[in-house]
Amino acid sequence: MFRASTRSFTSLKNRESALAVRAYDFSTGFTLIELLVVIAIIGLLSSVVLASLNVARKKGQDAAIQADMHAIQIEAQIYYDNNGSYGPNVFSSACTGSYLFSDPNINKACQQISSYAWLYHSTDSAGSRYVILTRLTASGSYWCIDSTGTSKEESSSAPIFTMIFVTHACS
Repeated sequence: MFRASTRSFTSLKNRESALAVRAYDFSTGFTLIELLVVIAIIGLLSSVVLASLNVARKKGQDAAIQADMHAIQIEAQIYYDNNGSYGPNVFSSACTGSYLFSDPNINKACQQISSYAWLYHSTDSAGSRYVILTRLTASGSYWCIDSTGTSKEESSSAPIFTMIFVTHACS
C-alpha cells in the first residue's frame, strides 16, 4: 500500500540544461526600471507632439480669421455698391449694429472671427472709408483690411489708434 518513492536520476548534462531553461524563463520579462524608462520616453514624445499640435491649431485659427476677413472685405464692397456708403461714422468692437454690419453675410463672418479674437471696425464720417482690425492668435500681430482693398498683417507695434480713428486705412 505504501509506494516507494521512485526518484529518477538525470544525467549532469540534462540537469544543467534544465537549470538553464529555468533561468532563461526568469530573465525574459522586463524589469521595473526598463518599464519606467519606456514610459518616460513615451511621455516626452507625446508632450512634443502636443506642443506642435497647439501651434498648428493657432495657425489654423489665423487662416480662418484671414479667410473671414477677406469675406467681409468682399461683402463690404457689395454693400457699398448697393448703398453708396459704408454707413456713418462708427467705431465698435461688436459685430452688431446697423449699416455695414447689418448685412447678414458680414455679420456672420464677424461672429466667426469674434469666436477666436477681438475685432475693431470703424468708418469715417462720410461713410466712404472703413478699416477693420483683428488680432491673430499665433503671431500676436494684427490682420487689417480696409476700403481700399488692402488686406495685410500689421505688426504688434503698428499705429492702431491712427488707423482706426484718423486714416481709416491700414498702414
